[in-house]
Amino acid sequence: MKKITVIVLALLIVIFVSMMSFALSRACSCSQNPPIDNSIPTVNQPLPNPTTPVNMNDSDVTGVSPSSKVTMVDYSRIMVNQLILKDGKYQVKGITDLPPGTRLIVILKANSDPSLVLKKSIEVQNGAFIAFFSPSSPHFNGSQQFQVDVICDPQKQPCGSGSRIDRFGKNLVGEKVVIDGKIRMLKFSQLITLVS
Repeated sequence: MKKITVIVLALLIVIFVSMMSFALSRACSCSQNPPIDNSIPTVNQPLPNPTTPVNMNDSDVTGVSPSSKVTMVDYSRIMVNQLILKDGKYQVKGITDLPPGTRLIVILKANSDPSLVLKKSIEVQNGAFIAFFSPSSPHFNGSQQFQVDVICDPQKQPCGSGSRIDRFGKNLVGEKVVIDGKIRMLKFSQLITLVS
């Protein structure tokens, strides 16, 4: 009788440990960031007329989740304010209202030759971002005007910032929102002149 009791308890412990292990492996581990993916998402379908008002301040709260009591904020601002060449590197500087740690894809194209493209995956820090590019072609250095694209793809976010913008981008609003399937992304595009 004692052997049967010990065996049953051992089986119950093994089942419990297996269930806990499975649950933990399915949970989001915010201490481990997935590797940065430098693939460029295709975003060609602009959102015609946003129904949600554009909020330009982080303090504008648009809703509170009743079950979790987490304040949800809509994010809409992303722009490049400077492109400079310093120490042989191009620096794209911009501002955003996206949360710290949000990953952005920055794409730099020489206007003189659209086949000359550089891209970088970077993270937002304190409402700003900066991407450094080392030109791989001498023809890149001859251009004075560049096409700059900055994309926020909610599917490529770490857990912390990704949960704030929603994995489908439902908290991304405004005229810079584009739709790719079920995913809402922010995309900024601008022709910008190099500042030496």
